[in-house]
Amino acid sequence: MNEPDRTCNECVTHPSFGAPVNEDIHWWPLSGRVAQWLEHRAYTSAAPGSSPGTPTQMMSKVHFLKTAIRDYKVAALTPSSSFVVKKVLKNLPHQCTYVVEYGAGDGVITKALLEHLPKDGKLVAIEMSPHFVPNLRKIRDPRLHIVQGDVLDVCKDFSKLKLPRVDAVVSGIPFSFFNSKERHLVARQTLQMLSEHGRFILYQFSPLMLPYLKNYFEKKIKLSVEVRNFPPYFIIVAEK
Repeated sequence: MNEPDRTCNECVTHPSFGAPVNEDIHWWPLSGRVAQWLEHRAYTSAAPGSSPGTPTQMMSKVHFLKTAIRDYKVAALTPSSSFVVKKVLKNLPHQCTYVVEYGAGDGVITKALLEHLPKDGKLVAIEMSPHFVPNLRKIRDPRLHIVQGDVLDVCKDFSKLKLPRVDAVVSGIPFSFFNSKERHLVARQTLQMLSEHGRFILYQFSPLMLPYLKNYFEKKIKLSVEVRNFPPYFIIVAEK
């Protein structure tokens, strides 16, 4: 498909408020810089099930914030509530054995995916930040393969992942730090990688990727909002 020239001007509508959103504006009335900071601030939230204010959570927040400052473009987004995790898992295909994760971060979604996969399943977790990879490697599961690298590079040649097929791709990376060409690349290449009826599942703080996905995924795209998370998460599911 040809990439449209007007993508940066395309708008989607927030399902609750009807506010127009384009690729440079988040659905809440904040400047792009502040919205980006909020994305990274949300990344420092505790893992699902932990109690607010515990020493573990506080240390986790400090670690993530330092990592986001060092590596602002590659910081993945970790959901701050179990509701987001459950919604991601709920949207996986029924027959889901092989999964790729863009931006594994601290491994919250990674661990949940491993719990969901069958014994013969395989999860390839891609993470660029050297500050997160050591913690990911502490997850002792033979079904997990960690790739330290840039999603944009991996997208160009998925054969290196050595998977017989890909049933689902789960992504929490902040696409606000990608330019239009890079967003097109991720959407287009992910579609090509997925098996028939495979799903691309994104959990984001804005529906930024929606118009890009609509250019490539012709079957079905579903948008929902998890308001029980703060800030709320948009869950986008695109099916091949």
